[in-house]
Amino acid sequence: MDSSAGTADNEYIDYTVSNAGNTYDLWWDDIALPVPPSAPALISPASGTSFTSTQQITLQWSATGNDYYGEILGGPNGTIYFDWQTGTSKNIGTQWPGTYQWHVKARNSGGTSGWSGTWTFTVQ
Repeated sequence: MDSSAGTADNEYIDYTVSNAGNTYDLWWDDIALPVPPSAPALISPASGTSFTSTQQITLQWSATGNDYYGEILGGPNGTIYFDWQTGTSKNIGTQWPGTYQWHVKARNSGGTSGWSGTWTFTVQ
């Protein structure tokens, strides 16, 4: 059996197979391959928001995948990570005074997105 590769793009695969002199074209045009999600858009708190050290802080972003991973950089404790979760928000509680940056990425069966934009907030 001989086979020759067809074409492949981000969504479809075509393949040609030859067997005992007969040629068969196999088309998978109706089967979309999974693609990674786009990076989430940050929603709140808006970049530049200020909090007091007694305020609870909840980060929120848009839904683009199945799971989300985030980093909060800055403050006296260094980088805070939150592991893969299904929700599009994360309550990080109260934080020590300082300036923080945060971003998130998404994943699905097609892979992982790049990071969202990075926003900042300040705790007084």
